[in-house]
Amino acid sequence: MATIVKHFTFATPDWEFANGDRRGRFAIALVGDDGVVVVRLAGPAPRVGHVMAAVRMWPELQAFCNAAAAVRRHPYVVTCRTGMSGSHDYTLREVRDAALADYPTRASLHVSDYGACNRGVGSKASPMWAGDFVALLSFAVPGERARDGACPVEEVEPQQFGPESITPPGVVLFGIEDTDGDFTVDGPTS
Repeated sequence: MATIVKHFTFATPDWEFANGDRRGRFAIALVGDDGVVVVRLAGPAPRVGHVMAAVRMWPELQAFCNAAAAVRRHPYVVTCRTGMSGSHDYTLREVRDAALADYPTRASLHVSDYGACNRGVGSKASPMWAGDFVALLSFAVPGERARDGACPVEEVEPQQFGPESITPPGVVLFGIEDTDGDFTVDGPTS
C-alpha cells in the first residue's frame, strides 16, 4: 500500500500560555501495509487528545488499525511509568512466554507533563505497527482526558512545495561576495 498522509491543525487554550493561544500542526501517515507515523510539523507538539481526535476523524485509519490488531499473534500488556515531572511513558510489551518471563518491548509512547506527544510516534524508517498504535493510544487517553476536549482539531490540506522552491543539498547560502562594491552592512562591525 502506498503511504497516505493527512495533516491536522489544533490550538491550545490561551489560559495555558502567557502570550495567548498557540497553534500547531501535525501529520499522520499510514506507511506500508501496517505502519503508522505521527510527526509534529509546526508549533507545539500535539497532545494525546489531539491525536485521538484525528484518529476519530479518519475512518480509514481506524479500519487500518483494527485490521492490524485483529491479526495480533501474542497477547500484550501496557505499563505506565510516571516521571518526576509528571510525564508518562507507556510501554507495550508482548507476552511471548509468561513461564520464561519473555516480555519484549514492542512499542512506547512518551507523554509530557503537559500531555503532549513530544517524541512523536514511529518514524518513516521505523513506523509503529498500527495494532500497537491503537493499543497505546487507548491506554494513554484516559490519563489525559482532562485535556482531551479543550482543544479542537481540524484536518487541513498538506502544504506542498514545487521543485522550484526546494533548495537541493550542498547549495551554499552564506559567503555572499560583494563583486560590484555596493554591498553595505548596517550596524556595528568588528
